[in-house]
Amino acid sequence: MLERVVVPSRLSLIQRGRQTLGYNPDLNTWERLAEDTAEVLRWLRAGRERTGLAQHLARRFGYTSGGATERLDQILKWCVLRFLLYLEREPVIRPGPPGPRSPIAVYWIATQA
Repeated sequence: MLERVVVPSRLSLIQRGRQTLGYNPDLNTWERLAEDTAEVLRWLRAGRERTGLAQHLARRFGYTSGGATERLDQILKWCVLRFLLYLEREPVIRPGPPGPRSPIAVYWIATQA
């Protein structure tokens, strides 16, 4: 599955303290990420060599080799189901026709700070 996933071109990872949120603005999907999930998305978004990802998870989080491969597969499936990753290709998302004076995009991020 690792070789089939595609990172959305506008995927954002927002970190505050130890908590990371994954955001796909094309579909307006937000997800709270586990630390290892955030690490996988950072790795893929940076375009690093995918064959080293399971080994990196094993080193970084103390997984066994088999455990890292299994956890990586779980993470990838979870991310695809929540539209933080796509399979095979990024879909073409066509915006609806703009009305008179309607905004093209609105981003509103509220924090406790």
